[in-house]
Amino acid sequence: EIPLMTLSVRSISRRSDMSSGGSWDWSGRTNQLHIVVRKVLSENSTLMLLFAPCPSASTHRRAQLQRRSCVPRREFLRFGLAVGACIAYPGSLLAEIDQILPLEARLKTSNLKKPLSDPFPREPRVAEWMEGVWNVIVTKKAVQAPQGGKFLPEGYDLSREQSSIGKPLQYRLRFAQRRDGSGVATDRTFNLTSMMNAYAGTELVNTVEWDPNGIRSVALFKNSPGAKSIQILNASATDEAKDRYLVGELFRNIFTNGNAGESPKTTDVETITVYRRSRESRVDGFQRIAVYLTPSSDNWSAEYDDTAVLISDFSLEMTRL
Repeated sequence: EIPLMTLSVRSISRRSDMSSGGSWDWSGRTNQLHIVVRKVLSENSTLMLLFAPCPSASTHRRAQLQRRSCVPRREFLRFGLAVGACIAYPGSLLAEIDQILPLEARLKTSNLKKPLSDPFPREPRVAEWMEGVWNVIVTKKAVQAPQGGKFLPEGYDLSREQSSIGKPLQYRLRFAQRRDGSGVATDRTFNLTSMMNAYAGTELVNTVEWDPNGIRSVALFKNSPGAKSIQILNASATDEAKDRYLVGELFRNIFTNGNAGESPKTTDVETITVYRRSRESRVDGFQRIAVYLTPSSDNWSAEYDDTAVLISDFSLEMTRL
């Protein structure tokens, strides 16, 4: 048993033998959260997590948590994000982890902690009804620098970021079946080229190469010999409800301009996108992009606590072509 996080836990009692099978029966009278991880490794490198969600101080309820003997690796990030959800709403009771959408909770707070990297990241799928080519109108709605300008990465200017609020931008996105037939995923080469050119306002990108095995992309730019942008997928998560589909991704972004003696610019970027199908050929969405520092960032220091330094929110209007 490895304690992962304990926050002012009071009156938590275990009512079953930890060596036995079946369900775990927890009770508590606190508005905080206790979480433990047990049996970290198994034959197929899976994880088993036990959560003890806690009711508000004014109530006394009991949550039944079914013991999970095998949690797939891809679910690990969802559990980590659920911790953030419970902290954001400390009075809520999480009877079962699948009853909430952890990614949505990360859209309701500006105190975002960087998600854990997954040692086995996987390309996230999207909803089957996303397959095809879409015209996208994206409009920036808000920009936040939760820690002020202290930790803003080099090259980021808050006033410039805020000046584009309310100004729509248009590009195209494509989603296609995976080669192995396991579902629909984003077309990385097409989409990265489309978005980079749109944000630059010109035909900036020369080529984009996507390596699905290494989960990384490399973009080369016109008129900039040696300059390249590298994205490495470090974690992903998806959530689904009746009327919406959510995708969360954490990328390590590395940019180099090819100048000898100049260090690459490195940040971690989390993207959370909500796709809401309004009709057959229309999707309305919301996207949050959060920027985090890395030890390689120019203004990283020991004071930095892995909290987002820049958060941008966007609305999406998507029409099928």
